[in-house]
Amino acid sequence: MRIAIYGGVGGVGSSTAFNLLLGADADSEVILVDSRPAMVESHVLDLEQVLELGGSGVVRRGERGRRAERGRRRLHRRR
Repeated sequence: MRIAIYGGVGGVGSSTAFNLLLGADADSEVILVDSRPAMVESHVLDLEQVLELGGSGVVRRGERGRRAERGRRRLHRRR
């Protein structure tokens, strides 16, 4: 399963990514997307340590303006 988190370096986004990696299947992919690329890279490095400590899946940096996958589902809609 591929999960893209837009705003992934904020408190809610990074916490969501952390918890997804702790409970993820081995084939899960968490993609962080944000307007601050240096912060995204920093969070990806931090979250890779979660994987070393027993989490599963993959975490990587995504690009703004690109969809994570076709037919994606939105889990939460902002109003």
